[in-house]
Amino acid sequence: MPKKNMYSELNRLARTEEERESLKEELQVLSASLYEREGAFEQALAYKVRPTTGETVKKLLVEGKVSDRAKFFEEAAKALESLKILELTIAFDPKGQSIERIWQWVRRNVGEGITLKFSVDRSIGAGAIVVYKGKFRNYSLKKLLEDYFAANRQNLIDLLA
Repeated sequence: MPKKNMYSELNRLARTEEERESLKEELQVLSASLYEREGAFEQALAYKVRPTTGETVKKLLVEGKVSDRAKFFEEAAKALESLKILELTIAFDPKGQSIERIWQWVRRNVGEGITLKFSVDRSIGAGAIVVYKGKFRNYSLKKLLEDYFAANRQNLIDLLA
């Protein structure tokens, strides 16, 4: 398994910034367990990390034919650090399926190697404010309405008068 694909599997566990931080901590626990007593690594895989993390790491180590586990964890940490952040301000706090759908859309339309950073601002109504690679775009309902009313202010005044 090529290394880029290997670490993209880890990106699937780090869809959001919070998930990325959790995964980094889990990889540190697994890496540290390599230097403990015999069997500590297998025990850490089974009990000290989330089941999805344990299963994914086991799969990557076997399929990738990884001989140097310490180097694997070092490179995995670097890969997680190199993920680009796409900031989304939306009107609700996304959970489970919402996060997955947004992340899948971003993967298909923007590309791989991205983690999402969500913030909630209920005043935007709907839509999203997006910041990526230093570029800011406001696709919120609030902005749409503000622009509409600003452009049609005089028409609205005449209509209401």
